[in-house]
Amino acid sequence: MLGDGCGAVLAHVANKKDDTIKELVVGATGVAAAVTGIPGALAVALASIVGIGFVRVKERDNRRARRLLERMAEADESPEEFVEHLRERLEAEDEDTLTAFRALLIAAVEAITPNAIAPLGFIGRRYLRGECPTWIARGIVEVLQRVDSAEIEALRRLLVEIEPIKSDGIMITADVSSHRWCAYQRSLPDDLHPITPFPSARRVFGYLKRAGLGGEWNVVGFSGPSGVLDIDRAVADVLREALVLGETQSGTMTTDQ
Repeated sequence: MLGDGCGAVLAHVANKKDDTIKELVVGATGVAAAVTGIPGALAVALASIVGIGFVRVKERDNRRARRLLERMAEADESPEEFVEHLRERLEAEDEDTLTAFRALLIAAVEAITPNAIAPLGFIGRRYLRGECPTWIARGIVEVLQRVDSAEIEALRRLLVEIEPIKSDGIMITADVSSHRWCAYQRSLPDDLHPITPFPSARRVFGYLKRAGLGGEWNVVGFSGPSGVLDIDRAVADVLREALVLGETQSGTMTTDQ
């Protein structure tokens, strides 16, 4: 029943130009062969690969989109009602819904790892239910597109480790050179909480900063900006819930593309 509802939503927003795009791509391959002098057999093989690749990518994208919708519905207290509500808003061409839905679909399709789909679904449901500020939802969606499986797991562990720090703002330091890995309240820089080191910390901090989810303020001064993350408690809580609860609701994490 739920699967049928998700399928209907996807069918409503399906891109009807797929066949045309495929024909253009295959045709372009033929033109390129004529211009560059590629042997006929090779040109046919190349066109075949383009066609097969297009179909397989489209199938994979459809699987990811369906999984995204399923995760969004499963995160809701009333899955069937959520799916029906979403379909009604899409059919009514509600601008906010269309914009959010497009961003979520693109993120699910272009995410480096399929393990990002469950937390994307969690954030999507919260935003569409009016439970998450736009700037936080937009930033988290951007970050989830960029991180790989190992970075998702490291970020999840980090957010769980800093949860006990009761403060509106949290400073996190990942200083590889001095082996200083800790978190503390903005107002209490001497009350250090150890965190688990992970090699991609600076890169992940950079993703969060570029997405508007964190800053670089360094009250202590023992690390360069790239190794320090200033994050609001509100952002950390929503992101932690997406990574922890999203995984729980979707069962074991998958590597299926």
